[in-house]
Amino acid sequence: MRNVTVPASTLAHLVQAIDEESGSGTATAVLQRAGFESGSAFFRELEQDAGEELAALPEARFWELLAAFFDVRGWGRITQVRVHPALGMLHSSDWGESHGAMDAGASRGCAFSSGVFAHIFGRVASGAIGVLEVGCRSRGDAECTFVLGPESAVDQLHGMMVDGLDIESALSGLQ
Repeated sequence: MRNVTVPASTLAHLVQAIDEESGSGTATAVLQRAGFESGSAFFRELEQDAGEELAALPEARFWELLAAFFDVRGWGRITQVRVHPALGMLHSSDWGESHGAMDAGASRGCAFSSGVFAHIFGRVASGAIGVLEVGCRSRGDAECTFVLGPESAVDQLHGMMVDGLDIESALSGLQ
């Protein structure tokens, strides 16, 4: 498989161009879908790096491999923590898709990455996994933060946050 390296700001420019051509908010959906579809290539490379099926790896080894995979490729450093019996959270203070130093309006988040993560985690879990970005440097947060888990739990969390709860309160209120 052939890889092409582009500046991280390319994704922000895509967001802006898509929104200008198609209307505000369209870029997020388009990039998330593109990320999900691209996730198969990321998955293959990750599995190739592992030298075995990702689902067969011990959990700690999987997270270690995933973090190294994205860091080496310039996406940034990520750490994972369990925040609820059904949900995990990824944190990155230097995630490549975000543009912490750019105008906050230049990008609303890391939609492409959310799609890639959903694909990878879904393949490892052999089922649909939801990924929700709950913090982004592009929006002025200290780090990019993604919640992941079964779609029903992620949807429930998202609904509570739309209703005005902060992430900690929403996590506490999950069934």
